[in-house]
Formats: sequence, C-alpha cells, structure tokens
Amino acid sequence: MIPQTIQFKKWDKHYAPKRILVIRLQATGDVIITFPFIQSLKNKYPDTRIDYLTRATQVELVSRLNAVNDVVSFTNSQNKWKQILSVVLVLPILLFRRYEVVVDLQVTRFTKIIRFLVHPKAFSEFEKFTPFTAANRNWNAFQRCGLLHYHDHPLIEFNDKKTGLSILINNGWDGASPLIILNPAGAFKSRNWPIENYVAFAKIWLEKYPDSQFLMLGINKIEAKAKLLENELGGNLINLVLKTSLVEAFDIIYQVKLVISEDSGLMHMAWAMKIPTIALIGSTDKNRSSQSGNHIISLTSDDLPCGNCMKPNCKDGEIPTCLSRYTPEMIVRISEQLLADNE
Repeated sequence: MIPQTIQFKKWDKHYAPKRILVIRLQATGDVIITFPFIQSLKNKYPDTRIDYLTRATQVELVSRLNAVNDVVSFTNSQNKWKQILSVVLVLPILLFRRYEVVVDLQVTRFTKIIRFLVHPKAFSEFEKFTPFTAANRNWNAFQRCGLLHYHDHPLIEFNDKKTGLSILINNGWDGASPLIILNPAGAFKSRNWPIENYVAFAKIWLEKYPDSQFLMLGINKIEAKAKLLENELGGNLINLVLKTSLVEAFDIIYQVKLVISEDSGLMHMAWAMKIPTIALIGSTDKNRSSQSGNHIISLTSDDLPCGNCMKPNCKDGEIPTCLSRYTPEMIVRISEQLLADNE
C-alpha cells in the first residue's frame, strides 16, 4: 500500500532512460545505504548516465562508486539562504543534463524544487515516515518509479581498492589472516555492548581460530576503547582509529571477513558491502538501524516491552538490558553460523 503523501510517476517507456539523477543529501550512513540500489540500477542499465546529488561532505565517498558518472555537490550548511544559493548554483548543471528520471531519497523543500524544475518524465520520493527500514524505503522508491523490479543486493564496484590493502599491510596485517572488525561505536550507553564483552569475545575467538586478527577503525569517540582492546589483545589487534579517512575505511572493509558492530556508520558500510555482520542495535528503533539480508544478523530490542525506546540511557542501569543478554559465547556461536551460511 502506497502512503497518500508519497508522490511518484512511473517510467513507462519501452526503452531504458538515458539520464537518471539520484538525490540523497545526508547523512553519511543514509547515503551509504543507497549504494546497493545504485549498483543494481547500473547493472540493469549499464549505458544509462547516473548522477548523484549530495552534500559536499559525501562527494568524495560517492565518487568512488563505479556506478555513478558524476557527483554534484550541495552545500553542507543548514542555513536556509545558503541552501537557496546552492540550489541556484547547481540548477544550471542539472537542467543542462535533462534528466529523464529523478529519484528523491531526501524529500525536502529544496529537493522538491529541484525535481519540479528539472521536470523529469518519471520520479519518485522516499517514504520518510513509514515503519520500514531505510533500505526497504530506498527499494520502494526505485521500484515505485519503475526503474527496478528485482533487487538481490549486488557487490558494489569501487574504482580503487588498493589504498586500503596498503594501509593494512603497513600496519601489521600479513595479508592472509582473517580480519574481524570490532566496533564499539554506539552513540549512547543504551547502544553499547560492554567493552569487557569485546575482550572476552576476541579471546574466545583466538582460542578457536588462532590465525585471526582483529581490527578497529573509527574516530576519537572510540579511541579509549581501542587502546583498552589493544592492551588486552596486543599484536592480535590492528588499531587504525584516527588513522583513516571514510573513503580509506571503505577500501579496508573489502579485506574483512566479519564485523561485530554496534549501531554506527561502519555497520551500514559493512552491510552495504555484503560483509558478514553482527549488528548490536541496542535501544535504537529497529526500523531506523537494522538491516536485512543473509549476510547480517541484527540483534534488536524489538522483542522487549521496553524495546525500541531510543533513550540514551537504559532505565535498568549502566548496561542496557537489550544487550546484556548477549554473552561473548553467544556472539561467537552466532558469528560462526553466519560465516557458515555465507561460505
């Protein structure tokens, strides 16, 4: 059932569109979630030009997609007048290219203006308020305008993957040991699996699979946790926190076998790239952060009376109830099954 507020016009031509514009301005995780659908689009329409309008902070990342011909930069500012100026600046480019289809995955007053002025033959809008995951709503938008009728989460093709490999080798990876990302990066305490559990998981895993190496990527908010894990795991952990850009992190993830992650951008990166992932969602609403697919297991709070609470702190104490029930031993077993299912 299509919500009445969602506008769309289906592509009903017997030939493929020549030019498609996809719009997703923010945020980084939401931009990343669109990547599998962009790749599906290119796989179906290899000769079609696909351009992407996004904020300046995401331009470099989106530019790495082989499926995208050009990335058009929109201002990072939230100031209304600066956004109006940005619309004025990008419109000549967009109008000149005469897009036949526009997929608006942001749906703001400014993206609606852009779509109206571009005047495509077909278009669709993202569902902002329906109770489905962002990935499902992206899929609905592409399906609704008639571009895609089937999606099987393809492998994303990037135009350069050598940088990540070089960084890993230079920081102690032997190029052969299975890499497992540990990512205790949930934004709030209610989304944090205890750091002691990461240590215990890693030690149990090493007893069973001694050739494994662990890896940490990210920004300063997990720097202290990375140091703690480094002290506990020694040479078995490659600590790249604060040492890579977002684009380099994407390159590095290509080399990874498994990801254990709290609700964060890196979790969505791993999902988009079809890396087997255990997602410790915690208090986040499952429709906002959980993902689907055979390569990811999302451990949500949806089954609890207090589930999906979105509160920064758990009412039951320091350790969130929704995550305390998962012991390191359980995560080891779940990870083993996930890897076996993805062989």
